[in-house]
Amino acid sequence: MSDSPPTPPGQQLGALLAEARRSKGLELSDVAEVTHVRKEYLRALEDGRYQALPEDVYARNFVKLYAQAVGFDERQALQLFSQERRSTPGVVAAEPEAKPELEVDLVAAPRNEPRRLGALWQGSGLSWLVPSLLVVGALVGVAVWAFNSLLFPASPVSPAQPEVVAPQPLAPPRVESLVLLSVTSEPPGAEVSLDGFVFATPTPIVNAPVTPGRDRLLRVALEGFETFEAPIDVTFDRNLSVALTPLEGAVGAPVADANSITLVVEATSWLEVYSGASRGGGATLLFRNVQPGETFTFPLPVFLHVGNAGGIVASLGGQEIGRLGASGEVLSRAFTAP
Repeated sequence: MSDSPPTPPGQQLGALLAEARRSKGLELSDVAEVTHVRKEYLRALEDGRYQALPEDVYARNFVKLYAQAVGFDERQALQLFSQERRSTPGVVAAEPEAKPELEVDLVAAPRNEPRRLGALWQGSGLSWLVPSLLVVGALVGVAVWAFNSLLFPASPVSPAQPEVVAPQPLAPPRVESLVLLSVTSEPPGAEVSLDGFVFATPTPIVNAPVTPGRDRLLRVALEGFETFEAPIDVTFDRNLSVALTPLEGAVGAPVADANSITLVVEATSWLEVYSGASRGGGATLLFRNVQPGETFTFPLPVFLHVGNAGGIVASLGGQEIGRLGASGEVLSRAFTAP
Protein backbone atom coordinates (compact mmCIF):
# COMPACT_ATOMS: atom_id res chain seq x y z
CA MET A 1 0.00 0.00 0.00
CA SER A 2 1.12 3.52 -0.67
CA ASP A 3 1.95 5.97 2.15
CA SER A 4 1.03 8.97 -0.03
CA PRO A 5 -2.01 11.00 1.15
CA PRO A 6 -5.08 11.11 -1.10
CA THR A 7 -4.93 13.60 -3.92
CA PRO A 8 -6.70 16.90 -3.03
CA PRO A 9 -9.58 17.55 -5.44
CA GLY A 10 -8.54 19.65 -8.43
CA GLN A 11 -4.83 19.66 -7.56
CA GLN A 12 -2.61 18.93 -10.57
CA LEU A 13 0.21 16.39 -10.79
CA GLY A 14 2.92 19.01 -11.35
CA ALA A 15 2.00 20.86 -8.15
CA LEU A 16 1.98 17.60 -6.17
CA LEU A 17 5.41 16.55 -7.45
CA ALA A 18 6.88 20.02 -6.81
CA GLU A 19 5.46 19.99 -3.27
CA ALA A 20 6.94 16.52 -2.61
CA ARG A 21 10.31 17.70 -4.00
CA ARG A 22 10.39 20.81 -1.79
CA SER A 23 9.37 18.79 1.28
CA LYS A 24 12.58 16.75 0.80
CA GLY A 25 14.69 19.88 0.33
CA LEU A 26 15.57 19.05 -3.27
CA GLU A 27 16.15 21.41 -6.16
CA LEU A 28 15.02 20.55 -9.67
CA SER A 29 18.68 20.06 -10.62
CA ASP A 30 19.01 17.44 -7.84
CA VAL A 31 16.11 15.45 -9.30
CA ALA A 32 17.63 15.75 -12.79
CA GLU A 33 20.96 14.36 -11.57
CA VAL A 34 19.33 11.43 -9.73
CA THR A 35 16.91 10.46 -12.51
CA HIS A 36 19.13 11.33 -15.51
CA VAL A 37 16.12 13.20 -16.98
CA ARG A 38 16.78 16.58 -18.56
CA LYS A 39 15.87 19.50 -16.33
CA GLU A 40 13.66 21.17 -18.97
CA TYR A 41 11.48 18.04 -19.13
CA LEU A 42 11.10 18.00 -15.34
CA ARG A 43 10.17 21.70 -15.34
CA ALA A 44 7.62 21.12 -18.12
CA LEU A 45 6.12 18.32 -16.01
CA GLU A 46 5.82 20.57 -12.94
CA ASP A 47 4.28 23.36 -15.04
CA GLY A 48 1.79 20.99 -16.70
CA ARG A 49 3.18 21.77 -20.19
CA TYR A 50 2.62 18.26 -21.50
CA GLN A 51 2.91 19.39 -25.11
CA ALA A 52 6.62 20.06 -24.38
CA LEU A 53 7.21 16.43 -23.34
CA PRO A 54 8.23 13.64 -25.74
CA GLU A 55 6.03 10.68 -26.71
CA ASP A 56 4.18 8.77 -23.95
CA VAL A 57 6.62 5.85 -23.70
CA TYR A 58 9.33 8.33 -22.53
CA ALA A 59 7.10 10.83 -20.72
CA ARG A 60 5.53 8.11 -18.54
CA ASN A 61 9.01 6.96 -17.48
CA PHE A 62 9.91 10.58 -16.62
CA VAL A 63 6.84 10.71 -14.34
CA LYS A 64 7.75 7.37 -12.75
CA LEU A 65 11.38 8.36 -12.13
CA TYR A 66 10.39 11.77 -10.71
CA ALA A 67 7.89 10.13 -8.34
CA GLN A 68 10.53 7.63 -7.17
CA ALA A 69 13.05 10.40 -6.54
CA VAL A 70 10.71 12.47 -4.32
CA GLY A 71 8.86 9.60 -2.61
CA PHE A 72 5.52 10.13 -4.35
CA ASP A 73 3.22 7.19 -5.16
CA GLU A 74 4.12 6.01 -8.71
CA ARG A 75 0.73 4.58 -9.64
CA GLN A 76 -1.07 7.69 -8.43
CA ALA A 77 1.35 9.87 -10.41
CA LEU A 78 0.88 7.83 -13.62
CA GLN A 79 -2.93 7.90 -13.23
CA LEU A 80 -2.96 11.70 -12.78
CA PHE A 81 -0.58 12.10 -15.70
CA SER A 82 -2.83 10.04 -18.01
CA GLN A 83 -5.89 12.08 -17.01
CA GLU A 84 -4.20 15.45 -17.45
CA ARG A 85 -2.38 14.49 -20.65
CA ARG A 86 -5.69 13.49 -22.26
CA SER A 87 -7.15 16.88 -21.34
CA THR A 88 -4.22 18.79 -22.91
CA PRO A 89 -5.17 20.52 -26.22
CA GLY A 90 -3.69 18.71 -29.19
CA VAL A 91 -3.06 15.50 -27.21
CA VAL A 92 -6.58 14.20 -26.47
CA ALA A 93 -7.61 11.12 -28.46
CA ALA A 94 -10.99 11.30 -30.14
CA GLU A 95 -13.71 9.64 -28.03
CA PRO A 96 -15.96 7.14 -29.84
CA GLU A 97 -19.31 8.62 -30.66
CA ALA A 98 -22.31 7.09 -28.90
CA LYS A 99 -24.63 5.22 -31.23
CA PRO A 100 -28.17 6.57 -31.12
CA GLU A 101 -30.73 4.15 -29.86
CA LEU A 102 -33.36 3.07 -32.33
CA GLU A 103 -36.76 4.51 -31.60
CA VAL A 104 -39.81 2.69 -32.89
CA ASP A 105 -43.26 4.29 -32.85
CA LEU A 106 -45.90 1.71 -32.19
CA VAL A 107 -49.44 2.62 -33.22
CA ALA A 108 -52.11 0.56 -31.50
CA ALA A 109 -55.17 -0.45 -33.48
CA PRO A 110 -58.49 0.81 -32.16
CA ARG A 111 -59.96 -1.57 -29.62
CA ASN A 112 -63.29 -1.74 -31.45
CA GLU A 113 -61.64 -2.81 -34.77
CA PRO A 114 -62.05 -6.63 -34.26
CA ARG A 115 -65.67 -6.15 -33.28
CA ARG A 116 -66.37 -4.05 -36.36
CA LEU A 117 -64.81 -6.72 -38.67
CA GLY A 118 -66.74 -9.52 -36.97
CA ALA A 119 -69.96 -7.62 -37.36
CA LEU A 120 -69.19 -7.11 -41.03
CA TRP A 121 -68.79 -10.88 -41.60
CA GLN A 122 -71.97 -11.70 -39.69
CA GLY A 123 -73.97 -9.03 -41.45
CA SER A 124 -72.88 -10.26 -44.88
CA GLY A 125 -74.16 -13.85 -44.36
CA LEU A 126 -70.68 -15.29 -45.04
CA SER A 127 -69.97 -16.52 -41.54
CA TRP A 128 -69.96 -20.14 -42.82
CA LEU A 129 -67.08 -19.42 -45.18
CA VAL A 130 -64.29 -19.20 -42.61
CA PRO A 131 -64.66 -22.71 -41.12
CA SER A 132 -64.94 -24.18 -44.60
CA LEU A 133 -61.73 -22.52 -45.73
CA LEU A 134 -59.90 -23.83 -42.65
CA VAL A 135 -61.01 -27.44 -43.37
CA VAL A 136 -60.01 -27.20 -47.04
CA GLY A 137 -56.59 -25.74 -46.11
CA ALA A 138 -55.93 -28.56 -43.61
CA LEU A 139 -56.77 -31.22 -46.19
CA VAL A 140 -54.49 -29.63 -48.80
CA GLY A 141 -51.65 -29.45 -46.29
CA VAL A 142 -51.96 -33.14 -45.38
CA ALA A 143 -51.99 -34.12 -49.06
CA VAL A 144 -48.85 -32.10 -49.84
CA TRP A 145 -47.01 -33.57 -46.85
CA ALA A 146 -47.89 -37.15 -47.89
CA PHE A 147 -46.82 -36.51 -51.51
CA ASN A 148 -43.44 -35.07 -50.42
CA SER A 149 -42.87 -37.94 -48.00
CA LEU A 150 -43.30 -40.51 -50.79
CA LEU A 151 -41.00 -38.71 -53.28
CA PHE A 152 -38.37 -37.45 -50.82
CA PRO A 153 -37.98 -39.80 -47.87
CA ALA A 154 -36.31 -38.07 -44.95
CA SER A 155 -32.74 -39.13 -44.17
CA PRO A 156 -31.92 -39.90 -40.59
CA VAL A 157 -30.48 -36.91 -38.82
CA SER A 158 -27.83 -37.47 -36.21
CA PRO A 159 -28.11 -35.32 -33.13
CA ALA A 160 -25.96 -32.23 -33.29
CA GLN A 161 -22.76 -32.50 -31.36
CA PRO A 162 -22.11 -29.58 -29.03
CA GLU A 163 -19.11 -27.50 -30.05
CA VAL A 164 -16.31 -27.75 -27.52
CA VAL A 165 -14.25 -24.59 -27.16
CA ALA A 166 -10.99 -24.93 -25.29
CA PRO A 167 -10.50 -22.24 -22.67
CA GLN A 168 -7.98 -19.62 -23.76
CA PRO A 169 -5.22 -18.80 -21.27
CA LEU A 170 -5.36 -15.30 -19.92
CA ALA A 171 -2.60 -13.04 -21.21
CA PRO A 172 -0.31 -11.87 -18.42
CA PRO A 173 -0.70 -8.18 -17.59
CA ARG A 174 1.78 -5.85 -19.28
CA VAL A 175 4.24 -4.57 -16.70
CA GLU A 176 6.14 -1.43 -17.49
CA SER A 177 9.77 -2.04 -16.38
CA LEU A 178 13.10 -0.28 -16.66
CA VAL A 179 16.68 -1.48 -17.13
CA LEU A 180 19.89 0.09 -15.86
CA LEU A 181 22.48 1.49 -18.26
CA SER A 182 26.05 2.45 -17.33
CA VAL A 183 28.36 4.13 -19.85
CA THR A 184 32.04 5.06 -19.41
CA SER A 185 34.27 6.64 -22.01
CA GLU A 186 37.97 7.14 -22.46
CA PRO A 187 38.56 9.99 -22.04
CA PRO A 188 35.65 10.79 -19.68
CA GLY A 189 33.33 13.79 -19.84
CA ALA A 190 31.55 12.81 -23.07
CA GLU A 191 27.91 13.57 -23.82
CA VAL A 192 25.72 10.47 -24.10
CA SER A 193 22.33 10.18 -25.81
CA LEU A 194 19.97 7.27 -26.44
CA ASP A 195 17.62 7.56 -29.43
CA GLY A 196 18.25 11.32 -29.43
CA PHE A 197 17.53 11.89 -25.72
CA VAL A 198 20.61 13.37 -24.01
CA PHE A 199 21.53 12.24 -20.47
CA ALA A 200 21.68 15.00 -17.88
CA THR A 201 25.33 14.30 -16.94
CA PRO A 202 28.41 13.36 -19.02
CA THR A 203 30.36 10.13 -18.70
CA PRO A 204 30.79 8.23 -16.54
CA ILE A 205 27.06 7.44 -16.28
CA VAL A 206 26.24 4.88 -13.60
CA ASN A 207 22.98 2.87 -13.44
CA ALA A 208 20.77 5.26 -15.39
CA PRO A 209 17.22 3.82 -15.66
CA VAL A 210 16.04 3.59 -19.29
CA THR A 211 13.16 2.02 -21.19
CA PRO A 212 14.13 -1.43 -22.52
CA GLY A 213 14.32 -1.96 -26.28
CA ARG A 214 16.33 -3.55 -29.08
CA ASP A 215 18.52 -1.63 -31.55
CA ARG A 216 18.38 1.65 -29.61
CA LEU A 217 20.89 4.15 -30.98
CA LEU A 218 23.67 5.02 -28.52
CA ARG A 219 25.70 8.17 -29.25
CA VAL A 220 28.83 9.27 -27.34
CA ALA A 221 30.34 12.63 -28.32
CA LEU A 222 33.30 14.66 -27.04
CA GLU A 223 34.97 17.68 -28.62
CA GLY A 224 38.18 16.73 -30.41
CA PHE A 225 37.18 13.07 -30.83
CA GLU A 226 35.25 11.08 -33.38
CA THR A 227 31.61 10.63 -32.37
CA PHE A 228 30.72 7.05 -31.50
CA GLU A 229 27.34 5.80 -32.75
CA ALA A 230 26.00 2.23 -32.66
CA PRO A 231 22.72 0.37 -32.11
CA ILE A 232 22.65 -1.47 -28.78
CA ASP A 233 20.32 -3.98 -27.15
CA VAL A 234 19.04 -2.64 -23.81
CA THR A 235 16.49 -5.34 -23.01
CA PHE A 236 18.67 -6.09 -19.96
CA ASP A 237 21.05 -4.16 -17.68
CA ARG A 238 24.14 -3.01 -19.58
CA ASN A 239 27.58 -1.70 -18.59
CA LEU A 240 29.30 -0.22 -21.67
CA SER A 241 32.77 1.23 -22.13
CA VAL A 242 33.65 3.35 -25.18
CA ALA A 243 37.20 4.29 -26.24
CA LEU A 244 36.97 7.50 -28.30
CA THR A 245 39.35 8.08 -31.21
CA PRO A 246 41.00 11.53 -31.47
CA LEU A 247 40.25 13.49 -34.62
CA GLU A 248 43.10 13.92 -37.09
CA GLY A 249 45.29 16.76 -35.84
CA ALA A 250 43.55 16.87 -32.45
CA VAL A 251 45.26 16.05 -29.15
CA GLY A 252 43.79 13.14 -27.24
CA ALA A 253 44.05 14.86 -23.87
CA PRO A 254 43.95 18.53 -22.86
CA VAL A 255 47.33 20.22 -22.82
CA ALA A 256 48.52 21.05 -19.32
CA ASP A 257 48.71 24.77 -18.58
CA ALA A 258 48.82 27.02 -15.53
CA ASN A 259 45.09 26.50 -14.96
CA SER A 260 45.05 22.67 -15.15
CA ILE A 261 45.84 19.66 -13.03
CA THR A 262 47.34 16.42 -14.36
CA LEU A 263 46.91 13.11 -12.50
CA VAL A 264 49.22 10.15 -13.22
CA VAL A 265 47.97 6.81 -11.86
CA GLU A 266 50.68 4.56 -10.40
CA ALA A 267 48.43 2.20 -8.38
CA THR A 268 44.80 1.15 -8.68
CA SER A 269 42.52 3.66 -6.96
CA TRP A 270 38.94 4.85 -6.86
CA LEU A 271 38.82 8.37 -8.32
CA GLU A 272 36.03 10.94 -8.47
CA VAL A 273 36.60 14.26 -10.24
CA TYR A 274 34.04 17.10 -10.26
CA SER A 275 34.23 20.54 -11.83
CA GLY A 276 34.02 23.19 -9.12
CA ALA A 277 35.15 23.31 -5.51
CA SER A 278 32.89 20.70 -3.85
CA ARG A 279 32.02 17.05 -4.21
CA GLY A 280 29.10 16.75 -6.60
CA GLY A 281 28.87 20.53 -6.85
CA GLY A 282 29.52 20.62 -10.60
CA ALA A 283 29.66 18.28 -13.57
CA THR A 284 31.01 14.77 -12.97
CA LEU A 285 34.27 14.50 -14.92
CA LEU A 286 35.41 11.06 -13.71
CA PHE A 287 33.77 8.43 -11.49
CA ARG A 288 35.44 4.96 -11.53
CA ASN A 289 38.41 2.81 -10.61
CA VAL A 290 41.56 3.98 -12.40
CA GLN A 291 44.49 1.73 -13.31
CA PRO A 292 48.29 2.18 -13.38
CA GLY A 293 49.49 3.91 -16.56
CA GLU A 294 46.41 6.11 -17.01
CA THR A 295 46.88 9.90 -17.17
CA PHE A 296 44.20 12.58 -16.88
CA THR A 297 44.29 16.37 -17.30
CA PHE A 298 41.44 18.59 -16.10
CA PRO A 299 40.93 22.38 -16.17
CA LEU A 300 40.78 24.07 -12.76
CA PRO A 301 38.89 24.32 -10.48
CA VAL A 302 38.23 20.65 -9.67
CA PHE A 303 37.36 18.62 -6.60
CA LEU A 304 39.02 15.22 -6.12
CA HIS A 305 37.81 12.29 -4.00
CA VAL A 306 40.48 9.54 -3.99
CA GLY A 307 40.34 6.04 -2.51
CA ASN A 308 44.12 5.45 -2.61
CA ALA A 309 45.84 8.81 -2.42
CA GLY A 310 49.32 7.25 -2.49
CA GLY A 311 48.65 5.74 -5.92
CA ILE A 312 48.19 9.07 -7.75
CA VAL A 313 50.82 11.71 -8.55
CA ALA A 314 49.53 15.24 -9.28
CA SER A 315 50.97 18.15 -11.28
CA LEU A 316 49.66 21.73 -11.31
CA GLY A 317 50.38 23.76 -14.42
CA GLY A 318 53.00 21.24 -15.49
CA GLN A 319 54.80 21.37 -12.11
CA GLU A 320 54.74 18.09 -10.17
CA ILE A 321 53.49 18.44 -6.58
CA GLY A 322 53.90 14.75 -5.67
CA ARG A 323 51.56 12.05 -4.43
CA LEU A 324 48.19 13.16 -3.17
CA GLY A 325 48.64 11.29 0.12
CA ALA A 326 49.66 8.05 1.78
CA SER A 327 49.06 4.58 0.33
CA GLY A 328 45.47 3.48 1.04
CA GLU A 329 44.48 6.93 2.35
CA VAL A 330 40.98 8.20 1.42
CA LEU A 331 41.30 11.87 0.57
CA SER A 332 39.03 14.68 -0.60
CA ARG A 333 40.59 17.92 -1.82
CA ALA A 334 39.70 20.94 -3.97
CA PHE A 335 42.20 22.48 -6.43
CA THR A 336 41.49 26.01 -7.63
CA ALA A 337 43.15 28.23 -10.22
CA PRO A 338 46.13 30.25 -8.90
